[in-house]
Amino acid sequence: MWAVAESPREALACDKALSLRQFRRRWPGVDPAGLEGVVLVEHTINEATWRRKFRVVFVALEEAAALPDFALRHLAGVAEMRYALKARCEDWYSDAARVHLDATPDAVWYTQEGPCAVEYDLGYARADIRRKHAGFSRMYARQFWGVAIPSRLNHLRRVLPQEPRVRVLLAPWYGDGD
Repeated sequence: MWAVAESPREALACDKALSLRQFRRRWPGVDPAGLEGVVLVEHTINEATWRRKFRVVFVALEEAAALPDFALRHLAGVAEMRYALKARCEDWYSDAARVHLDATPDAVWYTQEGPCAVEYDLGYARADIRRKHAGFSRMYARQFWGVAIPSRLNHLRRVLPQEPRVRVLLAPWYGDGD
């Protein structure tokens, strides 16, 4: 579980948006509506690309509240990866609100091994996954890929090369995460 101690405000400054369920798992009993500069935003979204739709409440910084549902979902997924990796905010840079079709990762985690690419996959085609992997391999010490659902986890494990520098994580940001 989450072992890095940080306040909700510190986490949101780093991650920009979380699902309300993520927020409640991290800080039980804390009301996000009481945090200055933080708003609750509700969207109907897909679980993953071409999956069932459901309602999600996001806890977001005011400046991120107007982002489209895709961007909020992506931010929450990358945040779940940060939690799973136990990465500190000061070692993390996220640009997950933007769509990157090139070799720019959603986030960069600065580790002792060097900078690591962090990519949250919401349904890339095989060719895009391989192209991104090749680009990340040239520029980053390691790469971490995250997905919301087990079937996508298995898909990425089949598409990506089995090598020590590549890790695929299950990072279900919208559920209970157990």
